[in-house]
Amino acid sequence: MSYHVPNWGSIAGFGGPIFVAYTLNGGTQNRAQFAEAIPQSDGASLISTDHTVELAGGRFTYYFWVRNETGTPTSFTLSGGGCT
Repeated sequence: MSYHVPNWGSIAGFGGPIFVAYTLNGGTQNRAQFAEAIPQSDGASLISTDHTVELAGGRFTYYFWVRNETGTPTSFTLSGGGCT
């Protein structure tokens, strides 16, 4: 499974860390092994850390933190993938 959601969020230049959390398809898609924020602006550089997958109440929820290492503000694509 992989997914890419353009314009999922935005972050200021040198912004963050900001907390990102989401549940896919009501929590039934549990095959993603990573999630990250991909910058959409030229010159921006994002770092995604502290990835967590939580199973609670039969639902899988994904969490991570993202920060912008440059002065370039950017929108970002929520991206993930991997397989079990």
